[in-house]
Amino acid sequence: MTEFSQDAEYVFQEPARALPRLGRPSLIDDASLHNRRERFVQIFEGCWGEIGWALHKCRKPDDLVSIFSVLSGRVWDDAISVFRTAANQPGTRAALTKIRLELRGLVKPIYVADQANRNAQERLDRARWALGQATKRRDRKPVRKELVKRRKEAQQVTEEYRKLSERERGLLAQLKLSEASFARREVFQFLKSKRYELNPVNLANAAAGLPFMGWRQSMRRCSKERCISANGLYYQVFKSIRYLTLSSSRKTKEVLIEHFRKNIPLLPRRYGLAKTELMEKWFFLDRAIRITCRVKPHTKSLAFEITKNYLKQMQTQSHIDILLAERAKLSLSG
Repeated sequence: MTEFSQDAEYVFQEPARALPRLGRPSLIDDASLHNRRERFVQIFEGCWGEIGWALHKCRKPDDLVSIFSVLSGRVWDDAISVFRTAANQPGTRAALTKIRLELRGLVKPIYVADQANRNAQERLDRARWALGQATKRRDRKPVRKELVKRRKEAQQVTEEYRKLSERERGLLAQLKLSEASFARREVFQFLKSKRYELNPVNLANAAAGLPFMGWRQSMRRCSKERCISANGLYYQVFKSIRYLTLSSSRKTKEVLIEHFRKNIPLLPRRYGLAKTELMEKWFFLDRAIRITCRVKPHTKSLAFEITKNYLKQMQTQSHIDILLAERAKLSLSG
């Protein structure tokens, strides 16, 4: 039997045989859903500077392909691939249901065909071995006749198995593209609903169940469980940079740098992790502000761009940078 992708295997899960539930059976259980949510929160918080502003400016579902493509090639690539896969397949619930039902209907026939194929190959091998051992002429003729018969049988069942397997692969390819279209449309509807603040946790709550359910159902189920990964260091860094950017009287390079330098030690307690981080890494934040102001971004995107450039500086630091950063640390006295 052919192997399925990790996500596709949810298509074939039997609903839990506990208490009967009304309505459509879920394709993903709560534990798996919450695990996906936690992973998405970590991903989105870690790259909010790269995608946050672009998500605010998203105008159509297909824009999400380029937005999430900037995150490709990283350790979490498999998790976000459904959002960045370009596809023109219909991503409606009806289309997904049709493909999933057809795939489910192929499970048993493929299993039966696979077993028949294995049995036929074993029978064919035994006939070949028998022919090799038949030294007498009177024995070779009936064995050869049986070999021809079994070879024909093996060809027939192999062809049947091949056709079913090809059909399965084709449906899985269609399913992947349809799921991508469905997922992008659902994320776009979440972005435009204005019912929830656009932040990593809410985006993760809406996206965790995709493409196995709509964003509203995903949000409703995920919201029942507290997110233990929320408000990590990188997102605290973004919020601190946003807080300092908004509180600055002017958005010029010199004013921003001086404002950040004076006020990082005075950050509120809720930014405790980020405060320590930014004081110790002031060298990289200073450089990120200068790089950002050089291209004169939109005022509302300043915090996103500074965060993006700061994390990029942190990821590409040299030994010289590390030495200079140690000298440039901020003190509590400012």
